[in-house]
Amino acid sequence: MLLDFGDHWAEVINEYNQQFGMSWPFDIADPEGGWDVPGVGTADVEDVIPDSVLYNLELQATASFVFPVPDDDDNHRLDGSVDGIILFESDDEDHLDLPEENSQAMNWTIAKLGELYEP
Repeated sequence: MLLDFGDHWAEVINEYNQQFGMSWPFDIADPEGGWDVPGVGTADVEDVIPDSVLYNLELQATASFVFPVPDDDDNHRLDGSVDGIILFESDDEDHLDLPEENSQAMNWTIAKLGELYEP
């Protein structure tokens, strides 16, 4: 039921690109498998971290009744490495729970940011 949630933007994106003369190195209307990452294969755009990002705090949700598919695609750099990518895998928080105040994921994020950026 929700497996294609949010996947109906291709027409809107293509119209925007045509209207404003935008072009991209991959088809942003179909970002699934948009990047060929060495050692990984094709990766969704949301799972590829550019070199300009020093740290990536990745939060992976568990499956639930509302969102039956967990986020289990690890992030990678364009070269296939995981340098600077720090992972939190939830055992019991789904996509709706992760961003909630005082969730394990948000508490982990706050603590991790404190570790990374404290003088």
